[in-house]
Amino acid sequence: MPTYKLIVGLGNLGKKYEKTRHNAGFMVLDRLASLFHLNFDKTNKLGDYLFIKEKAAILAKPATFMNNSGLFVKWLQDHFQIPLANIMIVHDEIAFDLGVIRLKMQGSANNHNGIKSVIRHLDTEQFNRLRFGIKSQNTSNILHEQVMSEFQNSELTKLEVAITKSVELLKRYIEGEELQRLMEYYHHG
Repeated sequence: MPTYKLIVGLGNLGKKYEKTRHNAGFMVLDRLASLFHLNFDKTNKLGDYLFIKEKAAILAKPATFMNNSGLFVKWLQDHFQIPLANIMIVHDEIAFDLGVIRLKMQGSANNHNGIKSVIRHLDTEQFNRLRFGIKSQNTSNILHEQVMSEFQNSELTKLEVAITKSVELLKRYIEGEELQRLMEYYHHG
């Protein structure tokens, strides 16, 4: 079995959540899958996934809702024997303005319940993340209301640019570019 890279987008299933800020991870993964002309065709009770065989990568979206995302990440890690260094979690980040994306190679959850779940199930903070800024000046200051709000029409251009940048970064990661180099390029480039 090849050593896969696992890229997991966090979000919540269902039409109700489809366009919310909290689903930024799903939005990025859907676009990444379409770049490779693939669909999430493997399903189990914990989520959907697909293989990019020629790149030894797995893309995944948990079906466990945000707060239990770690269940699926752990199942995938165990089932496909994926080293921690090869796990990348794509998630919304309320601390960053919409349009900002940042790689993080390890660390705390910063109050993100999906990341808390991943940390709990992997029993470590030692995994990679792509943090997708979703903060808006035009929504509630209450955390739950902000992350569950939909993007406004005035934000759609910034959203599209951020998704495109995220997909480009992840494609380069899948193709073998080192995370440190990607961090330097996308954080300063």
